[in-house]
Amino acid sequence: MDLLYQALWRDRRILAVALGCAAGSILYFSWPNEVLWQFGIIGVGVGLLVAAWLRIFGGFVVAFGLAFALAGMQVERAQTTFSWEAASWKAHWVAGNVVEVQQKADNPLRSMLVLAPVRFYQLPGSGGIGEARIGVYSSQVKDLEVGEAVAAPVLLMRPEGPRAPGMRDYRLWKYLNNKVVYGYARGKVEKTAPPPGLEKTQGVGQFWLWVEGVRAKVAAGAEGYGQGVPAALLVGDKRAIPDEITTAYRAAGLSHLLAISGMHLSVVGGGVYLLIRLLLAWVPGAALRWNIKAWAALAGLLAAGGYTLLSGATVGVVRAFLMLGLLLLAAIGGRIRHGLRAWGLAVMVIVLASPALVTSAGFQLSVVAVLALIGWGITESRPEGFWGWLRGLLLSSVVAGAATAPLVLVTFGQLSAVGVLANLPAVPLTALATYIGMAALALWPLGWQGPALWAMGQVVGLVNAWALLLAGWQGGFAVDARWWPVVLVLSLGVLAAVLLRRWALVGVGVAATAALAWGAGRMQPEVEMALLDGGKVGVEREQGPGKGGDFYRVVWAQNAGNARFLLRGTGWRVVGEGAEKGGDWQERLPEELKGRRFAWAVKVGGRWQVHGVACGRVWQRVDELCWE
Repeated sequence: MDLLYQALWRDRRILAVALGCAAGSILYFSWPNEVLWQFGIIGVGVGLLVAAWLRIFGGFVVAFGLAFALAGMQVERAQTTFSWEAASWKAHWVAGNVVEVQQKADNPLRSMLVLAPVRFYQLPGSGGIGEARIGVYSSQVKDLEVGEAVAAPVLLMRPEGPRAPGMRDYRLWKYLNNKVVYGYARGKVEKTAPPPGLEKTQGVGQFWLWVEGVRAKVAAGAEGYGQGVPAALLVGDKRAIPDEITTAYRAAGLSHLLAISGMHLSVVGGGVYLLIRLLLAWVPGAALRWNIKAWAALAGLLAAGGYTLLSGATVGVVRAFLMLGLLLLAAIGGRIRHGLRAWGLAVMVIVLASPALVTSAGFQLSVVAVLALIGWGITESRPEGFWGWLRGLLLSSVVAGAATAPLVLVTFGQLSAVGVLANLPAVPLTALATYIGMAALALWPLGWQGPALWAMGQVVGLVNAWALLLAGWQGGFAVDARWWPVVLVLSLGVLAAVLLRRWALVGVGVAATAALAWGAGRMQPEVEMALLDGGKVGVEREQGPGKGGDFYRVVWAQNAGNARFLLRGTGWRVVGEGAEKGGDWQERLPEELKGRRFAWAVKVGGRWQVHGVACGRVWQRVDELCWE
């Protein structure tokens, strides 16, 4: 513990600045109503005064105010110049170049057509839109090739808040990323001449076309192995993964393995770093003439950057790459030797560059997990031998799981009873599969990727079987988020016991958390009926022999595809196909809910619990439910 105290005191300034950045951004985005970002400038001034006079907390206050102000500026810059109401009530013609055609795994009759750059017609203020993702029938786009120019009438989908239990609110991200819009075609997709100014994709656009082509080729080549999981690990394409496997990973607490994240980037970047450093160390005289640590870090950075591009460069992956990149750049420059200092610098740079990232669950989980692992690593001696490695693997799983359990409960409403046990073999096996996948990518230009993909599929098959086994034990439970104070106390107790090396208390804490997940999950009230998407979808709990558990029957749905999407997010199992489609859904609403505006409502114990939609911030008011 003394080593941890010394490290915290030594790096207290950079940690205070990092925490101030995170706190200022969190306050801005969590405030229920509009707030002037200029208050952050006042905070900067106050912080400078505090730093000058008291010499304490000054860095925290300055960082707090700066992040608060930058968060407001980020939102202000993202304000759209076109009307979402006009764009979502009437179809507008759009023309652009084909970047990708993605057939939907759950419905082969439908596909996603990606166009970039694009031009909308008769939609004032749409000049800033750079990419359109359009839902179409697969038959409409079967003959299209990447790079061709097409046009179609498109009805844009406005950003919406959560419409069912378990869904998250992505309105902020869609508002900030307004250069990418989503919609569906309301007519024929026609080949056309490129609009003026869009005749040929050049520069960065041409590069992304090439990247998307590589991603599509890799995804198609890896699709037949490991039930689609290798494609998810290599390029982030999860369309070929069966629902059974996805559900099993979620129930076992392993769903984080299916989404390319900081763990995967660390496996690739860190693995290449260690490999190159080892190879250079074998070269006679290399270590004396060159800084092999810097060359190895540069190779790891390039490998992680390439993997980021292959994954699609989503916000979460780019964030993880930035954090890993800062650590590797620190190794190249030899300027940062301590993990806490690197962590603080990474958090500070990322938050100041994009303050909204603090609202991302991926950012929150990775930041907390990495901080806990760094703190544990400072007090932990280097493992020796197989048993030392196994002990380190087990404890790292315990530390990361305990640190993130309260966040997982609050964010996703779920707590795993077997998370530590599940990750013990799954994480190293997934890392091994990722390494084999990188070898397959290296062999791909030569056409020799087949054996490597087969080996990767065999390793992934072991993880799939493990997830299915644990899912049969009902390892993941939906738990009321109001249990978070209890989970927080248990998590802090487990972390303290690990740092103090009180292994009996560690076992007691892990067992108590598992018992809470099992007990609280089974105490969840039974939802008798639910109205989703403001009442446009109605579902009832299915009764009768053999229908124990969360089985629900769709009673009515204005749109069948929307009903499937909403129910998939709730985790409820759907039975029956006889739902009434279309019609006047408002007439089907219970009398006590008619005329009320709500996102969803559930009937528990004979009483309706109504959930509204927050409309206090500018990015929330793009939702139809917030329109007057």
